[in-house]
Amino acid sequence: MLACCAFAVFLLNQLLVPFAFLRERLWGKGMPRANPAVAWSAGASTSAFPARRAALRPVVILIVLLETLAIGGSVTAATIAAHDARNSTERQFLHALHASICRAVGRPLS
Repeated sequence: MLACCAFAVFLLNQLLVPFAFLRERLWGKGMPRANPAVAWSAGASTSAFPARRAALRPVVILIVLLETLAIGGSVTAATIAAHDARNSTERQFLHALHASICRAVGRPLS
């Protein structure tokens, strides 16, 4: 199990390296911060760790919004394309997709 998780973290790191590179080039390197996890010892209390912020950063909200718009736009475009053409491949795929989802959640096809 550990090998799979370590490999997944490695792959995620490799996927995020270009974004970290762009961030450093555009906004410069961030200020170095102390890592309390490294300074922790077995007898230390957990009160030394900083509390997590409950509020999301505006950049994270913007990224989630853009991803939602991109996914919603692509689904809308596919639906419009499927409704415009009669018995097209897109319409058959959309019908099969809706049928499988409706069967999975136990609702009738509409």
